[in-house]
Amino acid sequence: MNPQPLFSDRNQAAIDAVVAATSTDPSTRAAGRQALAQLPAGPRTWTVRVPALLDAQRRAMWLTANQREHWRPRAHKVAVWREHGRILALTNRLPRGVQRVHVLAVVHYPTTTRNRDVLNLAPTLKALLDGLLVDSGFLPDDNDRHLVGPDLRPGEAADRPTIVLTITEEPS
Repeated sequence: MNPQPLFSDRNQAAIDAVVAATSTDPSTRAAGRQALAQLPAGPRTWTVRVPALLDAQRRAMWLTANQREHWRPRAHKVAVWREHGRILALTNRLPRGVQRVHVLAVVHYPTTTRNRDVLNLAPTLKALLDGLLVDSGFLPDDNDRHLVGPDLRPGEAADRPTIVLTITEEPS
C-alpha cells in the first residue's frame, strides 16, 4: 500500500496561489486571487495578516531559534506575541470549536539584501499560534491531533515585516 502524499497537486496549487495572493506586487496578487477563485470548493479557509510587533527602535520583535537571552525578557516577548495572536483572532472573528486545521505561514521581510532563514521564526510562530488558535478557543489544543503544520514559507519583500497565515480546515 502506497502512503498518501502529504501535499497533493491540489494542495500545492493552493499553496502557490496563496503565496501569489499575499504578494506585495498588485498584478501578482490579482493573479493569485484569481487562481484561488478557480480552485474547487473545499474546506473552510481563513487568512490572517499579522504585522510584526516593533520595539522602540522600530525593529521587528521576532523570537528566533538563534537568540540566547535570559528567560525573563523572552517570557515577556512570548506573552506579548500570544496576546497579539488572541486579539487578532477576535478582530478577524475566527470561529470557536474547530477541530483540525493546517496552517501555512508566509513570512514577508522588508526589502534587504540579507539572506533569511524563515525556520528561525518558529518560536515566534509558536507563541502567535498559541494565542490565535488555542487561547482564543479556535482549537481545543495545538497538538498533532488538531494542528497540521505550521508550514513556514518565505514571501516577497514588504514595507513592514509581516506574517500571512492561511488556516485551512482539515477533516477530523
